[in-house]
Amino acid sequence: MFNNVFFGTFIILLGISIIFGISLIRPLIGLFLIYLGVTYLIGCRPLSCKYEYCKHTIFSRQNFKIFNAQEKYSVIFGQAVIDLSDIDLTIKPTVVHVKSVFANTIIKINPEIATKIKIKTVAASVQLPNDNVVTMGHHIYKTKETDDYDLIVKVKAVFSNVVIKNK
Repeated sequence: MFNNVFFGTFIILLGISIIFGISLIRPLIGLFLIYLGVTYLIGCRPLSCKYEYCKHTIFSRQNFKIFNAQEKYSVIFGQAVIDLSDIDLTIKPTVVHVKSVFANTIIKINPEIATKIKIKTVAASVQLPNDNVVTMGHHIYKTKETDDYDLIVKVKAVFSNVVIKNK
């Protein structure tokens, strides 16, 4: 959907600039290059990134109900709910990476699953299930004290609001 909105806006502005003689070519080319850069940074090919395949949210909202873990989930300039409460744990430990950049992200976990959450933040707010808030630096949250964790969630947040809560 973002591709349609982006290119539709791009073509409309190009048409307006031609009709009225306004020089919008340079800003439009700049916006296009920024779009290409963001899509490459998150690991998708431009013009073919499908949110349900890539597991990335850019400039939009997305709900992820995770059953089989992908490697990485990214939320950039958007909102996402990442539900890990029913994740398949056949491979232990299952590792899930979540990156949140200028975004609002909710991560749902199952408190019955032995989960270790490794948090790295830069000028962000990460609220944990025990209502502690991490705003800068590194932190580790554990649902249970054990040596073997079934699920490891690595959260990186930059200028974001992340809420980790029990389902």
